[in-house]
Amino acid sequence: MEEIIKRLDRIERLLSAPIEYVDTEGAATIIGLSVRTLEGLRLKRQGPAYSKVGKVVRYAVRDLHNFMAEGRTEALR
Repeated sequence: MEEIIKRLDRIERLLSAPIEYVDTEGAATIIGLSVRTLEGLRLKRQGPAYSKVGKVVRYAVRDLHNFMAEGRTEALR
């Protein structure tokens, strides 16, 4: 029983931690593009920064926010 409680505590800590990395689908959702468009940008090296380990691609959420901020334009008043 004690082992189960330890495992549940670990799961709870992991779930309450802020998400730092997302897959391509999550990244596309965050920046409002389709997965296909984001993949195309990645191939052209025009999209947000990403990390790749083997075939697995992950985007840091902070990099997605920075990518969006770089394209920000202030409205004229």
